[in-house]
Amino acid sequence: MEKKHLDEAYLASLSEEELLEEQKKWTAKQWQQYLCPNGTMTLDEFRNLLIKKVDEKILEKYGPDYLK
Repeated sequence: MEKKHLDEAYLASLSEEELLEEQKKWTAKQWQQYLCPNGTMTLDEFRNLLIKKVDEKILEKYGPDYLK
C-alpha cells in the first residue's frame, strides 16, 4: 500500500473524480483505515459511548433530576 492513499493532504488535493478513481483501487484494509483512522471499537464500547451521549443530551434538555 502506498502511503499517499491515506495522506489527508494528498486526498484533499484531488478532484472528486480523481478521488473516486483513487478509491476504486483501495483494498478493504485501506477503506478501514480511511473510514476509521483512530481504529475500530467493539459493540460494547460503541453501546457504552451511545448511552453516555444520550444521557448527556437528556441532561442538557431536561436537567439532572430527569435521570434520577
